Amino acid sequence: MTTWLKISSNSYFSIYNLPFGIISAHKKKPQGGVRIGDYVIDLQQTRKLGLLNIPRNICNQSSLNRLIGLGKKRTNAVRIQFQEWLIQENSLIKRHFDHLFLKIENVKKI
Repeated sequence: MTTWLKISSNSYFSIYNLPFGIISAHKKKPQGGVRIGDYVIDLQQTRKLGLLNIPRNICNQSSLNRLIGLGKKRTNAVRIQFQEWLIQENSLIKRHFDHLFLKIENVKKI
């Protein structure tokens, strides 16, 4: 798979490895994110834009317990959806890049 997002060839966070994590950015409360290359995709913003079909109080938590509690089938489906968006040249997340993608240096990992 080839993504439209520039990712270093030696990155641990390629399109094949999209880990969930808890982040804090811009003095906001901790929330869920997905790491890709030098970015974190804001799960809460993705949900707010109507792109992710996840219950409201899943992405804005200070732990991944509720997200993981959805089950492996559901979390894998979320990862697959992000992979698809990352390879589609005119994807929804690319169109909302400035609202969804946070540079890793601007994110505090929790």
